[in-house]
Amino acid sequence: MQAPQARQFKIVLKITFQRVNPLDLRFLFPKIFLDQKVHWSQNAFIMSIFSYLQLVQNQVPKSIFDRGVRLYLEGGVLSHKNLLLDNWREYKVLGTEVYIVRMPLLHFLLPRSKFAQADEAINQFVSCTCPYFSEFGLCKHIVAVCHDLEKEFFDIQGKQKLDQKVEDSILGSIFAVEQQSKQRKLLGHLDTYFSQSRQQNIFWWEQFIFDFQKNQVDYTDFQNQISTYFTSQLRQYENEKKALYLILTALKLDGTRWWQFCLDLLPNFIDRQRLSFWSEVWKLRFAVLTKPFDHLINSTVKSLEDSDKGEILARLKEDFEGQSEIWLDFVLSSVYTSFLEGNLQYFDCELLLDICHLIPEQRESIEIRILNQVKMWSDFLPVGDYSELEKTMTKWRILGYSDYFDEAMKYITIQHKKKPKLMSFLRSLK
Repeated sequence: MQAPQARQFKIVLKITFQRVNPLDLRFLFPKIFLDQKVHWSQNAFIMSIFSYLQLVQNQVPKSIFDRGVRLYLEGGVLSHKNLLLDNWREYKVLGTEVYIVRMPLLHFLLPRSKFAQADEAINQFVSCTCPYFSEFGLCKHIVAVCHDLEKEFFDIQGKQKLDQKVEDSILGSIFAVEQQSKQRKLLGHLDTYFSQSRQQNIFWWEQFIFDFQKNQVDYTDFQNQISTYFTSQLRQYENEKKALYLILTALKLDGTRWWQFCLDLLPNFIDRQRLSFWSEVWKLRFAVLTKPFDHLINSTVKSLEDSDKGEILARLKEDFEGQSEIWLDFVLSSVYTSFLEGNLQYFDCELLLDICHLIPEQRESIEIRILNQVKMWSDFLPVGDYSELEKTMTKWRILGYSDYFDEAMKYITIQHKKKPKLMSFLRSLK
């Protein structure tokens, strides 16, 4: 048997259906509405003629509407609470800071006969604490709240939300506008940076590089624009140093995307700054900051003329006099064969084995040098101290068997057969 309250509600609803807005019945029987948790899917015909989003869309500029929709989609509507007056709400919306939007639930407060005047009502009664509202009226925060209301009260009754393609289009246009704005700001920062002589913070440039990396957007056109701008500034020595600092910062943060940008700019620098660039790149490389784009660096230096390699090597030797591993890494990476061939007598065995891969035509002469060194080690190294010998023999074995390797093995086996630790190591190589 049905509850008396539910029967009473059905009878009254049937009698008044043609004369009373069914939404107004909630004031006659509030307890029934609460107990029965009435949903208005049965009254979709009323909901279909009322839309908060349409109310504001017709009254605000497209840019404000689009920003408001995006604000909602990104979770900008933080929370709401019901005010003391029935069907009034206060929303917290995140903008530059948290703003308060006060909104009447017009689809409850207005009789159906006045739905057509809802746009007037929203202008009269809705408010926001943001500066834009105080000067221009309806703002993006109010648009976001309207989207939230649309979702809460209408989606669940079958009213369609914004089409996904429309949302994507709105977000796309907003993103494009924002990117253009950021790009204009960046060019403004560059103007200031190159026009001032004092030391400046470049956080704005670092932020741009991070955005560039994070958004996964094709910035090729804008990179070309920046490159053109940089080129126009490279007529003064001081500006060249400033530009070099910026492009090296870009390499540190996202070298894979900025390497080609740097290469395109290099011919515009004077020789001194161009060599400084390579010196700084190898400093970054030694600090393991170039690993994601080492392959790009190697490909570039291999293609350089020997004259360019020689200039860069001379600068690296000057800058890293006590760190030969840095400039030797450049020699190997650039496959600077003329330098390698002319300096074989100065390299240790490990480096000579690396060179065998780069200039195989010199392998025989290199292996003769290694053989002589191995014989000397086995004869004169203290008993048990075979680390250098073992390291060289292991690397030589990886290079591949050769007559000279076999000769080294035989020499040690015959001359030092009473050294068990060394014999054990040789057996592990076979």
